[in-house]
Amino acid sequence: ETPAATAPDYDGSVGGNERKKGRRDEGIFDCVLNMEEEIRERGWQKGFEDGRTKGLEEGRSLGENQGKKTAMEMGFYLGFVTMLESLEKADGRNHNQNKRSKQGKKSQLAKLLKGYPFGESNASNLSEIQAKIRAKFRALQSQLQANAPSTESSLSF
Repeated sequence: ETPAATAPDYDGSVGGNERKKGRRDEGIFDCVLNMEEEIRERGWQKGFEDGRTKGLEEGRSLGENQGKKTAMEMGFYLGFVTMLESLEKADGRNHNQNKRSKQGKKSQLAKLLKGYPFGESNASNLSEIQAKIRAKFRALQSQLQANAPSTESSLSF
C-alpha cells in the first residue's frame, strides 16, 4: 500500500484515494460545518462536569459547617442541663417555690437531648426535634430567669 492510501481523509476515514474529489471536499466542509456544534457540545460537557464537581465540594463544605454549628448548639443545651442537675445535687435544698415545674421542663429537655440522633444523618425529623429542643431550652431559661448567651450568634468556628 502506498502512504496516500493509508493516510486518513479529512473525515477521519482511511483510503481516500479511491474516493471522488467532490466527496472528499464535502468531508472537509462537513467537518467545518459541524465544528461549532462539536465545540459547543464539548464545552457543555466540560462545564457540566466542572459544575457537578464544584457543587459536590460546596455542598460537602456547607454540610460540614452546618453540622458543626448544630453539634455545638446541642452540646451547649446538654451541658446546660448537666450543669443544672449537678447544681441541684450539690445544693440539696428546696429554695424555689416552683421547683417541680422547673424539674419538669429540665427533664423534658434532658429527654429530648437524650433522644437526639447524634451521628445519624438520615433522621427525617431532625429539624422538628431541634425546634422542640430550642423551645424547651428557651422555656427553661425563661423560668430560671437565666440569661445564657444566644447559641446562634456566639458560636463560631
